[in-house]
Amino acid sequence: MMVLATCALAATPTMAAQNDWNRNQQQQQQRPPQQRQQDQRQIQQHQQIQQNQRYDWRKYQPGRYPPQWNTYRPTFNPAPYHGNVQATNRYRIQRYVGPRGWAYRRWVYGQYLPAIYWTRNYWLGSYWQFGLFNPPYGYVWVRYYDDALLVSVESGHIIRVVYGIFYY
Repeated sequence: MMVLATCALAATPTMAAQNDWNRNQQQQQQRPPQQRQQDQRQIQQHQQIQQNQRYDWRKYQPGRYPPQWNTYRPTFNPAPYHGNVQATNRYRIQRYVGPRGWAYRRWVYGQYLPAIYWTRNYWLGSYWQFGLFNPPYGYVWVRYYDDALLVSVESGHIIRVVYGIFYY
């Protein structure tokens, strides 16, 4: 009986994450088509503004406000970026080496990624090579096993997840 209870407890986080993902997918699909189109337009407009204004994040210290944070932050609306999507294309990349003692977990938008996973070692500096859009100011693409996560550099808040984009 004890073994059965332990197995059930071990499976719960994965099942909970899957339920969160399913609920988020349903919420995305229940939104009116006009709202989804408006979200896509907002993302495209934001990308056009940022196209030639990529910020050089090499000097940035994670967990702190980036330079010019107050200039960009008040007008930023993360809602158009929210989503958990399956990658349409997959890219071959070197094997992922995660932090010691940590195991894979399926993240969904709205959750907070532990700081150990969004250090510079895991940032995708060449995200455009993988078909990922320009991140909004204050956010970076982070590789997490086979997935790409759009994460706040200040808090680790996840606003978008692309599942299965990488393989090795």
